[in-house]
Amino acid sequence: MYLISYVLHNMSQLKCAMALQLGGDRGIEIGGTKGKVLTNSIRQTHTDFLAAIQVFIHAEYNIMDVECKTFDEDFYTFRSQINELERRLASVITQAFDDAVTVFGRFKLLESFEGLLEREIIQTDLEKKNIDLLNGYAQDLKQVQEIFVIFKDQPPINYNAPPRAGAVYWVRGLMERIQASSPRSFQFSINFSEL
Repeated sequence: MYLISYVLHNMSQLKCAMALQLGGDRGIEIGGTKGKVLTNSIRQTHTDFLAAIQVFIHAEYNIMDVECKTFDEDFYTFRSQINELERRLASVITQAFDDAVTVFGRFKLLESFEGLLEREIIQTDLEKKNIDLLNGYAQDLKQVQEIFVIFKDQPPINYNAPPRAGAVYWVRGLMERIQASSPRSFQFSINFSEL
């Protein structure tokens, strides 16, 4: 009974996550120089996932029958296929991460795959990128600080803007730059005590 519960839970969780994030008209579109290739790879992964679950949708045996050995074989094959699909997806995410130029772009990429980042295989591949992401964010913060220190006495403002209002607008722009790339949604697999 535990096995059946496990299968049904994993299939529904995977199907919802994959269908919501990778399928349909609003599927994930990856930008960057490799964007088209990576987007097509994601679509193919989604198609392969839907094919993998068809075995259980169209099963001619009772999947609730504990004595049925066909289910065990099908489930083993399914698990193997899902592990391979997760590896492919992790590879795509890693390539897109490396292709992203800005910290903001990297955070947006991770937000796009939010529900799937909890999968163990994907987490394992992305753990290598945690330090890169945090270092990039720290570098952005340092750049904003340097810009502020250099221009705080004479902020660059529009020629027709009042000096104080222009300065406030300039500072707000710096704050927005920090907040746009902040790790507010950076929840996957980082243990800050290890850093």
